[in-house]
Amino acid sequence: QEGKEDFSPDAASRILPSLETVDFAMVMVLMGISGMVEAISLRYYNCFPNMMTGNTVKFLDALLDCRWHDSCWSASMVGLYLVGCTIYKAIEKKHQQVSLPQRIPRTIHRVAQATLLSFSLSDMISWIFHANGLAHRWRLPIMALGFGMLNSLCSQVWQTVTYALTGHYHKIGSNLVEAFTGKKKGWPSLDKFWWIAHLFPDHVCYILFTPSW
Repeated sequence: QEGKEDFSPDAASRILPSLETVDFAMVMVLMGISGMVEAISLRYYNCFPNMMTGNTVKFLDALLDCRWHDSCWSASMVGLYLVGCTIYKAIEKKHQQVSLPQRIPRTIHRVAQATLLSFSLSDMISWIFHANGLAHRWRLPIMALGFGMLNSLCSQVWQTVTYALTGHYHKIGSNLVEAFTGKKKGWPSLDKFWWIAHLFPDHVCYILFTPSW
């Protein structure tokens, strides 16, 4: 109807940034932070506050071996991550009736505030219970809560993944095939490939060098 705001997927695709126009600096920073957090958490706490596949596998392994403490620990990581995803969706729904050009900045602003609160609470737990190893570990599920919100935002607004490399490898392989077998053969058609490839050094370097601190 005339005068009615268009919230259809087609309208969203015209406003939401695509892979080529995404804020490259922001994605690089988030990719680097993700690599650093995962490296530290895996080395010192044997968990993944930013990637739930590993936590799910660890949960099922502990459950089958009747290691109840470990299974509850892994389940708490996944559960709070899901809570973070739910909070993001609630924030997005709250601004649903706002026009898309205004909705996106408002959503980013609110998610940034909620994520900062989650990470600050995680640091506070670490500082208060530093001498208590068991209580100190509970900073990580709170961190997973923040990453649930942050990763949902990256996926919905920037249409990219900053916490896993598997999907990026798939895109690189697909674009390599298209570059040399498609209608436009050769290096000029590898623009997406180079954009994605730039994400790897930051992430991989953090994983390689952080454990040596």
